[in-house]
Amino acid sequence: MAGETSTTVDVSGAERKMAALKSGMKDAKRDFINRMISEGERKMKQLIPVKTGNLRNSVSSGVLSDGTGAVTASAGYARMVNDGTRAHTIVPVGAKALAFVPAGSGGVVFSKVVHHPGTKGVKFAEGTRGYLDEIKVRVVESIIKAMTGGV
Repeated sequence: MAGETSTTVDVSGAERKMAALKSGMKDAKRDFINRMISEGERKMKQLIPVKTGNLRNSVSSGVLSDGTGAVTASAGYARMVNDGTRAHTIVPVGAKALAFVPAGSGGVVFSKVVHHPGTKGVKFAEGTRGYLDEIKVRVVESIIKAMTGGV
């Protein structure tokens, strides 16, 4: 067509910047996962009820092989505290009686059977997940702000 004109677009300088951006995104993803699991570990420890500290001390976090993160309470009874238990009967194994100190009793009680009413779950894992859902956008925004120098 008569009167047309065109120009070429030189992208040679942009390739280097695009490679840096790609590298920066990998760093940002790693930073996001590390910050989220760190916050998750802190929150889970805060939500766990403490008697001896063993359950709280069993909480750890890490990056999984697929690049995601996990926060775990590994004490053998963690699920029972989180989910609760049904009513159940406890009988001695390898002994004639159970020995325990009921709350407010002031002493040791012996019994051949205990009909435990069950416990209500604390739901610390769900509370941690909810907290992480609440803060994830703020964490991403703070990483972007750090990457762009606050712009």
